[in-house]
Amino acid sequence: VASINALAVSADGTFLATTSDDGSVKVFDVLSFDMISWLKTTFVPGSAEFLTATGTTPRSLLVVADRQSSDMHLYDVNKPA
Repeated sequence: VASINALAVSADGTFLATTSDDGSVKVFDVLSFDMISWLKTTFVPGSAEFLTATGTTPRSLLVVADRQSSDMHLYDVNKPA
């Protein structure tokens, strides 16, 4: 079990995400308290933040920073990993 580097909550309170030293990004459905996605990255994730895309199909996007570079990674949490 690795330590948690970051915790982010979507603006509508629907999703919660954590990043860890072991390279994992976990996304939880807050209402059902269920882990809906477990991403194993090839980088060490640091900060995380949700973005809300509006339009005909609103969706939540998760931006995760690489702790060892200036790279940012974007994930659509509404799609299965």
